[in-house]
Amino acid sequence: MEAAFGGRAVEVGGVVVRPGFQTRRVGTLLVAEYVREVGAKLLTAHTRNPAILRLFAEVCGGEQNVYPLGGTPELAELAQQIPHATTGSGVTYHIDRYDEGGLYGHGDPADRPSGEFKSLKQRFPLLENERTALVVIGQTEGIQR
Repeated sequence: MEAAFGGRAVEVGGVVVRPGFQTRRVGTLLVAEYVREVGAKLLTAHTRNPAILRLFAEVCGGEQNVYPLGGTPELAELAQQIPHATTGSGVTYHIDRYDEGGLYGHGDPADRPSGEFKSLKQRFPLLENERTALVVIGQTEGIQR
């Protein structure tokens, strides 16, 4: 990642919040504080979970700063530089990131309704393959220090 992004990026790899504390912004606040502390300009992740997209939108100052929710052509181009990235249906994915059976087995969060009441599988068609992850990249430059 450092070679591609000059050390400016933080990869979010598994945010886990105890069920009783979910929806209280605990994960979002922890990630935002870490981003501020290290001075990261970009956040990246591979996900099938709409909660991660919401976290990115909040930490990055809105969906307009998060690819593939919005973002700039530059963010889309950076997403394609992520190792193992593949563009399909106009969106960048990591095909075959997970083993057979996917990351979650049963209860895949990509099936849950999210923004506009559509699931991630409906919004991003290649997520129908349970082994595929969505590549997400957000610009954090607007975060106050």
